[in-house]
Amino acid sequence: MRDTKENIDFLDFLKDDFEIETGAEYPVIDQVESHKPAINSLSLIAANLAVQDMQTCTRALNLTAEVKKKYRELEDFRKKTIEPSRKFVQMVNDCVKALHDQLNRIESEVKFKMSVYQKIEEERVKASEESIRQLSESLGVDIVVPPAPKMESTNASVYYKTTVSFEIVDEKLVPDNYWMVDREAIQNDIDMGLDIPGVKITKEKKMHIRRR
Repeated sequence: MRDTKENIDFLDFLKDDFEIETGAEYPVIDQVESHKPAINSLSLIAANLAVQDMQTCTRALNLTAEVKKKYRELEDFRKKTIEPSRKFVQMVNDCVKALHDQLNRIESEVKFKMSVYQKIEEERVKASEESIRQLSESLGVDIVVPPAPKMESTNASVYYKTTVSFEIVDEKLVPDNYWMVDREAIQNDIDMGLDIPGVKITKEKKMHIRRR
């Protein structure tokens, strides 16, 4: 994979991360921690704020705006900081996925060929069992049919797992307890002001504050 600036930055990121384990300070964490005094101050103000009139309500709104501003600053910093590592992780995932897909195709091809062989072998064993049965009857003796050879090697073996699937062929016959309520569809209709039989609608007014 070709080196890019993002890769180099991420290698430095890993090096810094290793230094954390040896006890050294991590600059990015220090930058995040530097916001703590301001946030603690906001927390103290909020704890001591009593909203009793329009003046204190205005203070509360301004405090909320400051909280949202600080939240956005931290979120922007977080996204900017992890972007190089996110790109690096994405490149690694993409490369590994391509190789995984190739390995899965190889396995599928081999399993298909083994399945074809198995079908042929089953037909051969079936024909052999019929011949042995006829010979056994003609001779009047019991002849033991040898079991089919197992497909196995030193490093791998074949096993079978039965999976059960279903298909609804007549919806009218399916019992009610197998049907699920479409909650998303109900919520969408309620949002549009529709009444739905059998559904209790509860309205709750919640406060939201938007920073200007």
